[in-house]
Amino acid sequence: MEKKQIKGIIARDSQNWQMELEEAVKDSGCGIMWKDQISDFWEIKDSLLRLISQQGYFDYYNFANNVSNYHCKIVDFATADDYPEKMKEWRKRNPAWFCESFDEYSNDNQRAFIAFLVEDFKSISEKNRVHINYFITYNNKKAWIKNTVAYTEILTEEKIKKQAMNTKMKELLISNKNLIFTGAPGTGKTCLAKQIAAQMILGKEYDKETASDEEKEKMKEQYDFVQFHPSFDYTDFVEGLRPFENNGVISFRREDGIFMKFCRKALDAYNKAEKKEEAPKYVFVIDEINRGDLSKIFGELFFCLDPGYRGEKGKVKTQYSNLWKTEKYGGSDFFFIPPNVYIIGTMNDIDRSVESMDFAMRRRFAFKEIPVEERMEMIKENEKLGSEDIYKEITARMTNLNLAILTIQTLSAAYQIGAAYFLKLENYLTSDEMIDNNSWDSLWNNHLYGLLFEYLRGLPNADEDMETLRRAYKLDDKYKMENKKVIKESSQNA
Repeated sequence: MEKKQIKGIIARDSQNWQMELEEAVKDSGCGIMWKDQISDFWEIKDSLLRLISQQGYFDYYNFANNVSNYHCKIVDFATADDYPEKMKEWRKRNPAWFCESFDEYSNDNQRAFIAFLVEDFKSISEKNRVHINYFITYNNKKAWIKNTVAYTEILTEEKIKKQAMNTKMKELLISNKNLIFTGAPGTGKTCLAKQIAAQMILGKEYDKETASDEEKEKMKEQYDFVQFHPSFDYTDFVEGLRPFENNGVISFRREDGIFMKFCRKALDAYNKAEKKEEAPKYVFVIDEINRGDLSKIFGELFFCLDPGYRGEKGKVKTQYSNLWKTEKYGGSDFFFIPPNVYIIGTMNDIDRSVESMDFAMRRRFAFKEIPVEERMEMIKENEKLGSEDIYKEITARMTNLNLAILTIQTLSAAYQIGAAYFLKLENYLTSDEMIDNNSWDSLWNNHLYGLLFEYLRGLPNADEDMETLRRAYKLDDKYKMENKKVIKESSQNA
C-alpha cells in the first residue's frame, strides 16, 4: 500500500506566463504547460497516472509570494520518450501553446523535463488563496523556484485547529497518564479518544481504510477499547472465574479480564525496551466510564490507577492472585499498571441514569471538557454535509439552538447539542443529495426533540421552553451572546 496518497502537484514560479496561458486556454479549452524539474517523478508517476485514470485529472497549484495564485487540472502528461505518441492525441484537441517537438519546450537555459496537457487554467481569487504551509508535501519536499513537488493534503483552518487541539490533548495525557473527556451529547468524545490514542501510538491520525498493514498491526497490539455499563464488573475488567467445558464436565478457571490482558502486553513491551522512556505507548480507552460501578470494576486497582503509583511501586495483590500458577505477572505475585499504559475515558455528566463519579476517582484523572464549538470539523469533514452552503446553515441552526438552551432555567452548556447529532442529516438528504425543509424537520422529529424532551421533563414551563428551542432551531428567533449573557436578537413568524 502506498504510504501517502498523492492529490496533485505544486510549484513556485513567476507570474509572467500564467496570465497569457489563462487567456489562451479560454479560447481553446486546453493548453500545454511544461516544467524543467519535478521531484520524485519516477516514484510518483504511477500515482499521478492513477489519479487521471480514476477522476480524469489531478490538481496543479502555482505559487507566488507563498500563496496559491493559479490552479488548473492536469489531464495528461508526457516526457521526451513518450511525447511523440502523446502529441498525436493532444494535437486533435487543438491545445494552446502546443509544439510538435518536445525539444521546443524550452526557454533560455531551461529545457522541459515534462509537458502537461491542462484544462481550466484559472487565477485564484485573493480570498481563496492558500498559504504554501497549508500544503502537506510528499516526502516533505519543498517547492523551490522551478521545482515542482507532489502534495498529499491541503490543510483547512478546521484541520489546523484540530491538530493543535489534539496536540494539547496528547500532552495532557502524557503528563497525567489518565484523562477523561467530558462534554455535551454529540461532541464526538469517543471518536476524539480514539484519535488521541492513534496520535500516541502512530504519531498521526488513524484511518482503517487507508492505514498500512504495519499501522493496523500497531493499533491492534497497543490499543484497546471497552464500554462500561451497569452489569460490567471486576471479573470482566481485571480477572475472575470463568466456566469452561472439559469432556462434558463444566468447571471454572481463573481468566484475565480485558484490562489485565492489555497490561500484560504493555509490560512485556516495556521490559523489552532498551530505553524505558522510549517504550511503546499502550492506550486503553474506556467509553462511558461513569456508567459502571467504578469501585466494583476497579477493586484494588483503584490504588495503582493513581498516576503517581505506576509501575512496581503501585503493586497490589488481586483477589485471585492465589490462583496464579503459571500465569505470574512479570514474574511476581503482584499486579501493577506499567508506566507505558495510558487511559482515556469519556463521560457525560448530565446522564441521569448514572451516579456521579466520586472525588477519589476524579483525583486520579485529568478532566477536559469538549465544548460543542471545538468539534465542528466533524461536519466540515463530512463528504455530503461539508460544502460551504450546507455547513453554514448547520452552523447557524446548531449555534442558535445551543444559545437558546442557555436561556432555559436549570440548563447549562453541558446540555448543548454536539455536531454528531447534526451529522444525522445525511440520512435525510433529497434525491440530489441536498437539504430541504423536510430534512430539517426529520432531524428535529427523529433525533433532537426526544433528547430535548428529556432535558425539559419535569420543568414547570416545559411546553413553553420546547417551543423556544424549536423556534431557535428553525431560526425563527435569533440569539446572540453579549457581555457573557445570551439575549434574543430578533424574531419573525411569531
